[in-house]
Amino acid sequence: MTADYQQQRTKKFLALKNLAEEFAKIGIKFQSPKISGADLRKEIIKKRNLNNFEEQWERQKLLKKL
Repeated sequence: MTADYQQQRTKKFLALKNLAEEFAKIGIKFQSPKISGADLRKEIIKKRNLNNFEEQWERQKLLKKL
């Protein structure tokens, strides 16, 4: 293997690792290696919307207590 090829593989690996960590932050796990990009986008949007809804719900409960 050449050094250039090894560098490319390392870059790709690190990019995928970072992506997986970002998904883990919002609660998405790679369940199937055959997940399409569109499905993944939908899943991300669902998780973000759910998290936003939960945060707003918590804020509303706190405001009602005041």
